[in-house]
Amino acid sequence: MTMYFSASTCGFYDSTINLTRPSDAVEISDADYKALIEGQSEGKIEADANGYPILVMPTAIDLEKSALLTVISDLTQQIIDSDLATVPIMRDLVLAPGDTALIASLTALKDDYDILATALATAKADLAALG
Repeated sequence: MTMYFSASTCGFYDSTINLTRPSDAVEISDADYKALIEGQSEGKIEADANGYPILVMPTAIDLEKSALLTVISDLTQQIIDSDLATVPIMRDLVLAPGDTALIASLTALKDDYDILATALATAKADLAALG
């Protein structure tokens, strides 16, 4: 078995499985292939100037972007999964002044929504600032 790497597809090709491969595919050693596969959970595989695969470790900014994307996703899911998604629709609802329990409940719901919406907006702004 001989392993190849193609910079154009950023993919590996096994000579026993892949009868054809891209024209830019370069042969790589078994040791390099194994190290790249094991290391990709901590970094990403890219090609160097000669088309040979290298493991690139994420920068602090990459890690911060990833963390912010997770926060944004989690906050968005919290809003979707809860009754909070209906808050923007209820803002224009006219309630009878005497229904204090409903008003208090809706006010609490709106406050929870505002907290999550503010956190979501802040995370999005932080992500945009990172470029």
